[in-house]
Amino acid sequence: MTAGIQASAAMFGNDEFIFVENNSAGYWGYQFTAEGACLGRADPNYASTDFFDVDPDGIIYGVRIRSKRKLMRMNSAGKVLEEFPLPPVKFPNAEARFDQGGLIADGTHIFYASAGTLDILKLDPNGKLVDRISERNSWFRSLNKDLPADYTQVFSAMKDLRGTTIWSFFELTDETIMVQYFDRDNGTGYQVFTKDGVLLAEELGLNTLFWHVGIGSFTLWFNLTLTAVVSCPIQCSMSISLSHLDPGNYVVFHKSRIIKNWCCPTPTKTQSQEQN
Repeated sequence: MTAGIQASAAMFGNDEFIFVENNSAGYWGYQFTAEGACLGRADPNYASTDFFDVDPDGIIYGVRIRSKRKLMRMNSAGKVLEEFPLPPVKFPNAEARFDQGGLIADGTHIFYASAGTLDILKLDPNGKLVDRISERNSWFRSLNKDLPADYTQVFSAMKDLRGTTIWSFFELTDETIMVQYFDRDNGTGYQVFTKDGVLLAEELGLNTLFWHVGIGSFTLWFNLTLTAVVSCPIQCSMSISLSHLDPGNYVVFHKSRIIKNWCCPTPTKTQSQEQN
């Protein structure tokens, strides 16, 4: 692969398209068909989100928390249609510093979880708070303090930071959500809720972490020790290796079938100029 853009997330839109977000400024997103053919860059004004998901109608919802905390509604190309302020959290700096949590958009509600609170926020499509899902026992501990806003002081402040934070969050089935926790003293754990907030299962005091993301009939699995990396040159040439044995590669399943090859040919000079 040629050196270039490194993907940070990929979501499937109702088996019709794939939206890939990367972390290189100026080239924040790309569109693909469900079969992997490159459609080009995202909307020119699209900027990387902290978390995003695609609802069954192909609408992208994203959260940005590093400046003004907000929920964004976008079309399938990443063009912002509307923005909504998010409810405040108790530990905003921890939320911004810890890249932990997740976003689920199921077509009826948006569910958002982060390190800034142990609550799972349930919002309507216009960003209005519907509910806070939170059923905790004595294993859970709120953070003892927030992190400083000054990034130069974060590492020293981490030394005595204690408490339980949300680590990852995803849709387990059409009816259930799953949230995973991390506590440097108590270990790890997870809970499974209905989307109405009823606790179905939990297991706490573990010593392992995992990350699973499922959208539509596609499922992306990552072992926490691996890093999913997609490299693209500026013109949107994309190649993804799909071996689950090689660190740094995607493992992509479609209805339990591993897709063997997924690539995007380099556009011609004319195509590149049109994208710009």
